[in-house]
Order: sequence, then C-alpha cells, then structure tokens
Amino acid sequence: MEEFDAVVIGAGFAGLYQLYRLRQLGFATRGFEAGGSVGGTWYWNRYPGARCDVESMDYSYSFSEELEQEWEWSERYPAQPEILRYLDHVADRFDLRPLIRFDTRVTSAVYDDRTHRWTVATDHGDTVSARFVIAATGCLSAWQVPEFEGLESFRGATYHTGNWPKEGVDFTGLRVGVIGTGSSGIQAIPRIAEQAAALHVFQRTPNYSVPARNHPLTPSTSGPARPPTASTGRGPNTRVAGTPPSRPLSPRWRWATRSGGASTSDGGGSAGRR
Repeated sequence: MEEFDAVVIGAGFAGLYQLYRLRQLGFATRGFEAGGSVGGTWYWNRYPGARCDVESMDYSYSFSEELEQEWEWSERYPAQPEILRYLDHVADRFDLRPLIRFDTRVTSAVYDDRTHRWTVATDHGDTVSARFVIAATGCLSAWQVPEFEGLESFRGATYHTGNWPKEGVDFTGLRVGVIGTGSSGIQAIPRIAEQAAALHVFQRTPNYSVPARNHPLTPSTSGPARPPTASTGRGPNTRVAGTPPSRPLSPRWRWATRSGGASTSDGGGSAGRR
C-alpha cells in the first residue's frame, strides 16, 4: 500500500491549490479526480452559455504574482471554456498533473484511531494510506436527475447541465424542453433557442436576473496593473467570500436585491456556477 502525507479529492480550483501548497510545504501528496482532467465544476458544466458571475480578475488565484501577471482574461465575466483553459494552464505551469490520478473516484476513506491514518480506496481498486484527507469536492459537481414519472420511457435524448457531453449537443431543428430557470437555465436557454426549432421552458419559481453588463477586457478596461494579491494584505483574504464589494446599484435594483438577491444575465447568461 502506498503511503502519503495527504490525499486530496478533487482537482478543481480548491484541489489544485491544495496540491500546490502541500507540495510547497514538503508533504508527499496524491490527488484523485473523477474527471478526465482538471477543472472541477468547470470540467463537468459545459452546457451552452456557461459563465461565471464573479469578475474574471477576482475569479483567479492570488498565490503567484507571476501567474497573475502573465494570464490575460478576455472578458469581464469569463465563460466556461476560458476558465477551463486557465485551470489547465495552472496545472501545467506548476506541474501538478503528475500528482493526480484522473478518471478515478474515491469510494471510501476509513480512519484508524490506532495509527492515526486514513485508508483511502478508489473505484480502480487502489488503496493508499495518508495522515490527512482533504475533500476538495466542492458543492456544484454532483448533478441530480429529478425522479420524473415516465422519464425512463422518454424516447428522446435527455441532458443535464451538470454532466454535459464534452463534444457538445446540436439542437438544430429539434423541439426542446428546458426544466428550471436557475443560473444554469438562464444561461443555457438563450443559446439553445438559437438552434432549436421550438423551445419550451418549464419553470416552478421565477428567478430574479439583472443585466451583467459583460464586455471584453482591454488594457483600458482592465487597468494598467493587476489587483492587489493576498500577500499585500489587501487581497481576497480580507474580503467577504473572497470577492470585492459589489458596485453601487441604482435605486431601481437596490430594493430587489435586498428582497432576496439577484442573479445576472446578459442575454446569453452571466450568472453561473462557480
């Protein structure tokens, strides 16, 4: 049985940083990832219009000044493909892939009170021992398929935004039904409507959505320098949820936001999974 100081489950934003930091501290580490590559929720959520609702320059790592300076975001709110490219770049730049076993799910983690170590097993039959187990699995990568009556006998194709086909889906000329108008629905519906012959949206509860005012980033719009990093004491570690305060809203929007929050959409959707 292989022995490690730490096991990290998941290779999204949190998992990659944990692997980087543990190695930096001298820990022997093994990562396990169910997907075929890094990305976490951005690996699985490939549906049309998928986009983040945090500004790109804040939705990025701050542990490396060099990384911050060399990576150029193209939009104020990054789309899924660009976020995935960013995480691929991070994994390659810091040589994190050799630490990770992809296409591998952890099936059990059992703690031994006598040895003070974890025994971690995977669906490939691997078993490793570790002093620490870090679950960087997040909260947005486990998709739920509703138990609709008759779903198993439906003769058409069905898709879930949280487990979208990597090769994409062509809806040209098809009749499509979308169930739900949360962030994913808001983003996917306009894009699917561009192709489908007919689109029906099934909504239980309306979602509040405001214009995202997304735009391309240029030197004039992104500023001459990157925002302060965590090392300066004025970065994400000093902010609630790690993001800067929202810009002031007009009176028209303040009441609605106080009444229950808002998601954003630019017509193609800008509220998204983080």
